[in-house]
Amino acid sequence: MFENFTQYDRDAVWAMTLVFTKEIQKKSYLGRKCFYMGAGLWGTVCGLLLLAVFSRLETAERALCIAALVVCVPSLLKGLFLRRFMAWSSRRVLRRSGEALERHFTFSEESCLCNRPGMETVYQYETVRNVYETETHFMLQLDKRSGIIVDKNGFSHGTPEGFRDFLERKLKKPVVLVD
Repeated sequence: MFENFTQYDRDAVWAMTLVFTKEIQKKSYLGRKCFYMGAGLWGTVCGLLLLAVFSRLETAERALCIAALVVCVPSLLKGLFLRRFMAWSSRRVLRRSGEALERHFTFSEESCLCNRPGMETVYQYETVRNVYETETHFMLQLDKRSGIIVDKNGFSHGTPEGFRDFLERKLKKPVVLVD
């Protein structure tokens, strides 16, 4: 049996974001990143070129060029820092939902029990699709958009190494390392 206390803090959400963007939703993430960067770069270059080439533009045309820059530069920045933006956004959603950010997990041979203030959830191991491991956390993927984050430093019973072995044995799947 393994017991773990995990705080869904910035580090946990960052680990979750890494797993989702590098493994689970890799194509979607890369598509969005390319879209934001492409649109942002194209609009920024066009806006700057128009301002540079047409220095004698009327006020309305200049305003249009500046508007393009105001819209496109943030898009370019969002594309460049998309993973960080996604982590920030996920953390913000968690906070706004009013959901408790602390989890106490008990992993037994039969199931995983998750306790949080005012709520108790039992997860059967059959519902776990994949298991990922970052430097600081494990992530048990339940479906395409949700998972359980387990802090490696939060074990009160067991060790991260023992937990990895337990999961591989229980799920009959290897734990995928994500760097």
